[in-house]
Amino acid sequence: MSNSGAWGPAPPGVDLVEDQSGDIIGTVVAIMIIGLAAVVLRLFTRSMKTGPGLAIDDYVIVFAAAGKAMGVGTAVCCLISVPWGGGKYLWVTTYAFVIVYITYISATKMSILLFYRRIFGTNVIWYIVFGPTLAHWTEVTITWLVGCRPMDYYWRQYTDPTATGKCINTPLFYFCNGIIGLVIDVAILLVPTPTST
Repeated sequence: MSNSGAWGPAPPGVDLVEDQSGDIIGTVVAIMIIGLAAVVLRLFTRSMKTGPGLAIDDYVIVFAAAGKAMGVGTAVCCLISVPWGGGKYLWVTTYAFVIVYITYISATKMSILLFYRRIFGTNVIWYIVFGPTLAHWTEVTITWLVGCRPMDYYWRQYTDPTATGKCINTPLFYFCNGIIGLVIDVAILLVPTPTST
């Protein structure tokens, strides 16, 4: 099977039928259990202390971890994607995964920032980091949704030789957003650093 498009043709020797579905299922289930256990333990310990109840960061982490919202949505998407190509090479991946992934990751980052706000209070640095975190989620979501015209060209370009359309430079998009995500991650780590007054 030969494909072309934003990723180019598959390298020689790559069997696009090769499947790592079993690895995905095992990893996703293990991570889901560990992640949900961490959130449950966090909420349990928060409920054991006296004083104010749950704070906004607790609700956001629940959002990031609950399948009803989007947190476990990535894991569920991975599990559901197995029959639809999950575990296959990137030339045959699904379109919706990027939206689910960036929502899950951004919600987790925002939960950490809201946790910092509750523990350390807010300062200018907190707002400087929270704004770009929210903006990054918005940018990736909108760019991905309008990145191919027509939208179905994203997946048809690999399977339908007669498909016509145009997409953004996907490898460059991933590369730039990887750098932005890394900068935001480092900035999040620096938020609780004491500043001189």
